[in-house]
Amino acid sequence: MTDPNLYPVPQSFIDLVMGEMDRQGLSLRDVAPSAGISAGFLSRILTGKRKLPSDSVLLALAKALKIVPPEKILIEAGRMPSSRPEVVQLFRSAGDLTAQEVKQVLKVVEQIKIQKRKSQ
Repeated sequence: MTDPNLYPVPQSFIDLVMGEMDRQGLSLRDVAPSAGISAGFLSRILTGKRKLPSDSVLLALAKALKIVPPEKILIEAGRMPSSRPEVVQLFRSAGDLTAQEVKQVLKVVEQIKIQKRKSQ
């Protein structure tokens, strides 16, 4: 007998998508068309019966769910390199910040980079 979940989907991706849908009171039929896919296709993705779609479709799904930053969906889908887990964690954390706070973080990062170049 074959496993019905042919395409493992990261649980963090499922949790993000389903969590946003629940939080906003949206159904698959509400979300999928805005991402350019059918509700059935989204359902099969979330149950592992279809593999994850292209990054552009994932980003459209993030936009439909108002996920900020939208690239967070790529991280949870396992599409971002995890060779530096602390960078992935930083990116995950940025989703809880306002646009102004993200700008402040970027300024700090730039200051660190400048100091690093000066010390080399």
